[in-house]
Amino acid sequence: MAAHWCPKHRVGNDAIHLDDLEVSFHRTLRVPDGNDSTTKLPPTLGRFPLYNATEYANKLSPEMAKKGGVFFPMYRELSLSLEDVSRCMAQKIANGL
Repeated sequence: MAAHWCPKHRVGNDAIHLDDLEVSFHRTLRVPDGNDSTTKLPPTLGRFPLYNATEYANKLSPEMAKKGGVFFPMYRELSLSLEDVSRCMAQKIANGL
């Protein structure tokens, strides 16, 4: 049986740090649907600021406040790219409430 992973975690510099893994979320412009692979992706417009859900619980939906963690604001016209700085690790990304 595999050992349970209990990473050291922190949020700082608008990034999530889990042991040697650092993930930041970058603002980009949307790429139209049906984009072929020859089109370059837009450059980053900077990192999304990360906020502690506990500190904003009175302004969030009850479901989101109960989950805790971090969140970032995002306008509909923006898109998201992930940057990770890590040793070789598999990552599974999920979103939603």
